[in-house]
Amino acid sequence: MRTVPAGVLMLALSMAGAANATAQAIGLKWGGKTGGIVGLVGEFRLTDEVNLLIQPTLTSRGSSLGVEVEGMEEPVDSGSVSLSYVTVPVLVKVFAGHRRTFVTSGLDFGFLTGATLTEGSEETDVKERVEDFDVAVSFGFGGVVYAGKPNVSLELRYSQSLLNLANASTTEDALPVRFRSSGFQLLAGVFLPLGGGR
Repeated sequence: MRTVPAGVLMLALSMAGAANATAQAIGLKWGGKTGGIVGLVGEFRLTDEVNLLIQPTLTSRGSSLGVEVEGMEEPVDSGSVSLSYVTVPVLVKVFAGHRRTFVTSGLDFGFLTGATLTEGSEETDVKERVEDFDVAVSFGFGGVVYAGKPNVSLELRYSQSLLNLANASTTEDALPVRFRSSGFQLLAGVFLPLGGGR
């Protein structure tokens, strides 16, 4: 049985306590669109316009699957894979408009906790056929509402896996030999500023 690395869990559990001394803000983030996410957020101010974000989260990602059909130019959809991860996104957040709008970019390190293949109405557990580790690149755009404490943010984020997620050691042909996950997430966040900042 695969387990979540202890370091990831320790980071998630200790984030709030550690942030009291060093972070600009702490909070919660949740959302979904083609995937879902819920977790903690720690923001560390680097400059007046730039923050570093660390976000231990539970995340779902997806990937459509296609098969090559003779006579067809494009692959034909044959199903989809739903992937569940414990992730640690490490992002840079750049503000504009008096810190009311922002863009984010960075890497998202994921540790697989579950994988399900859906073909029509059939669902199959394919966790053993998917790699345990993933790295995704993320880009986002959002805004912040400053209405006292806490602050509220809304962000649209796109993530694209950089690695082949198919486990090369398996010989099952239910999954392609190469695939990656990608998708948009609409995220809402509630942040508690620390140290008198906003």
